[in-house]
Amino acid sequence: MDWPAVARWEELVVATLSTYRSEPDTALAIIQRASGEVRDAWTPADGPLSDALDAAFDAGAFDDTRELTTDAAATARFLAAHAFACWPMYDGRGIEGAIDWLLNVRTALENERRSCGDLLEAFRQADLALRHRT
Repeated sequence: MDWPAVARWEELVVATLSTYRSEPDTALAIIQRASGEVRDAWTPADGPLSDALDAAFDAGAFDDTRELTTDAAATARFLAAHAFACWPMYDGRGIEGAIDWLLNVRTALENERRSCGDLLEAFRQADLALRHRT
């Protein structure tokens, strides 16, 4: 991946989490599908990688008319924060590593939420575990 494609992937992931902030799991499914399509099918002969990313993410879009809850929106923002400057994207694991990271973030947050019950404390503990214990 070139730097413009890495930056574009981050922008698309954050935008998807923002657009589908009422349903973060739907956003993650779109991100997984679009990223996987590009990872599996794109070649340099197809044109710029950024264009392929745009097309794949556009194909996964749909109207999200669900009611927005504070918990869902906060969860989407937490995931977006972990997608931006996602280390696996930079350390050689690429899109696959970045997707795995986002899924690990979601799992860590769910585990902490079950453990402590409080969303704010779950954010704190998940972030501590993800950033300082892994």
